[in-house]
Amino acid sequence: MPAPKPASRGRTKVKTGCATCRIRKIKCDEAKPFCEKCVKTGRKCDGYESVFRAFSSTPQQIVKPDAAGSRHDRVEGEPPLSTDDLNRYFSTKTIFDVELSCNEEAEEVLQASLTNDSIRHALLSLRALRGNLESKKEGDAFETDEQQRLSYNFGLQQYSKALTSLASNLAYPSPDSLKSALLCCQVLISVEQVRGNFTAMGLHIIRGLNILHECRARPYLTTDGLMPARYSGLPSLDILIVKLFAAPCKFTEQQPPGSSSIMTPPVETNNRKLAPNMRAELTKAATSTIALLEKVTRIQSGEQAQSLLSERRDLLDGLDSWLGALETLQKETQPAETESISDTFLRISYLILKIILLGTLETSSDLDAKLSEESKQLQGLANLVNERLKDYDMQRGIDTPPSPTMHLLLLGATGRTGKYVLSELLSQHHTAVALVRDASKVASQPGLTVVTGSPLSKDDIRHSLTAAPGLVPSAAIMTLNTVRKSDSPFAAQVSPPRFLAGSCANVCEVLKEAGIKRIVVMSTAGVGDSWAKLPWVSRAFMGWTNIKYALEDHNLLDKEIRLTDMDWTLVRAVRLEFGKEADKEVETLGSAGEGMGMADSVTPNSVARFLVKVAVEGSFVKEAVVVRN
Repeated sequence: MPAPKPASRGRTKVKTGCATCRIRKIKCDEAKPFCEKCVKTGRKCDGYESVFRAFSSTPQQIVKPDAAGSRHDRVEGEPPLSTDDLNRYFSTKTIFDVELSCNEEAEEVLQASLTNDSIRHALLSLRALRGNLESKKEGDAFETDEQQRLSYNFGLQQYSKALTSLASNLAYPSPDSLKSALLCCQVLISVEQVRGNFTAMGLHIIRGLNILHECRARPYLTTDGLMPARYSGLPSLDILIVKLFAAPCKFTEQQPPGSSSIMTPPVETNNRKLAPNMRAELTKAATSTIALLEKVTRIQSGEQAQSLLSERRDLLDGLDSWLGALETLQKETQPAETESISDTFLRISYLILKIILLGTLETSSDLDAKLSEESKQLQGLANLVNERLKDYDMQRGIDTPPSPTMHLLLLGATGRTGKYVLSELLSQHHTAVALVRDASKVASQPGLTVVTGSPLSKDDIRHSLTAAPGLVPSAAIMTLNTVRKSDSPFAAQVSPPRFLAGSCANVCEVLKEAGIKRIVVMSTAGVGDSWAKLPWVSRAFMGWTNIKYALEDHNLLDKEIRLTDMDWTLVRAVRLEFGKEADKEVETLGSAGEGMGMADSVTPNSVARFLVKVAVEGSFVKEAVVVRN
């Protein structure tokens, strides 16, 4: 009897490697970003599966702000974004009236946006933010402040959606997702410029250039000779960035007499001839770099590669000579002055060109270390520009001078309303010193000084007034409240008796010693003469629960602050509605709260904005005022 044939075994199931090799059921070399087995056999490497959970990639409907009057949020009713419009929107340092030859790049982005969510959301964000900025510049009479604010918020909403969609796509890296990431990056660079966030712009530039380098988007040399591009269909993000930074810098232009531009810091008023002259030399290097990149894309032989390597070395040597000339001229013409913003932008352009050239053609063992070091320098300069220009609000428009800033003392900055007060102050480019019990609850932010202590200690308050070098508060905002063991209105009181009244008395005394008279205090409806106007149900609830102890403390504060010489304001908020922090305006109801009803509420961020407005404008001095949405 013949022996049975052994069962045939199929290939072993492959559980790792790129998607293409797994389908072919062969062992993958797992090279990143694309495996060599796919590249060398002319196949398309579909990338590696992410260790993260997949998210739905179905297109999301655009959610428009609830304001029929805003023209920027009517996405469906607006004409499609044209190539000329996007070419005009592309920018890194100069907003208006600069010609850029980026029509080809703009067309590629617009075409991809038809099928890619991340690019589509990025374009909607850029369009809304630029439209908002330009309407401010032109004094658009058809848009109210509320409509402009809503269109700006819509731009930020779309920006967030773009980042979310981009992260989801990159969870499964593939040639298509990398292409969309680079196109999205082109748009986000300009979005950050409109937002005035040069730190984030630097991150987008560095990460985009890193993707191009790691993917070997152009032919390159190895010890085995000339290698073809691993994936030749990626967008030329590097060329676009070079074009953007080759454009003239707005900061070098002189302002007409008597004008003030938010894009031009006060230190830029002297007539510098250095930056324009040096820019011309750097522009030549930029033009030559673009030409070199285009030649590398079309390279066919090792001999051509060696010739282009020589051209690349000459360009790198020329960049080093340019930097030396810049620093020599600066020492001769402005030895004791801070470097101008325009000169800093030239340094950024120089580093971008150097990073691009270092990553072109050549591969060496120490190349990654060199690129990492140059990228750190580039990010450092972007951070410096961000710090130098932090007081220039890009969203308000190029022709609007910045408002004078104030330095304020905050008490209660870690509370549920106080955190919004802090955020609002810093967003308006004011500075603050916050006296808090636990410094770990406050994130470090530019313009904020944190002091650990208690408002029941006069010494801690005195220390707060001098904690920020060279700055003395011109006013104080107090959003303290009593603390219970839980949020339950029946929970036992934790704060000591007279916590609010005692804290306010200490603050007023220390401020008076320092010659500071302005203080704004957050109170509550039901205090003082507003008690009689509360609905009877609200009065019964307060009297029945442990909220009555907080009300007693607020009443003590109310009586005692009126006996001081301070320029006080008491903001009596109706029921605070947490969890629904929508942007709403507040309505003032006078001291007694005439017209209060059971359904009245106010969001904490609305109260915070009103507290800051009152403190900065000096309104409602020696008055109490009830507020609601």
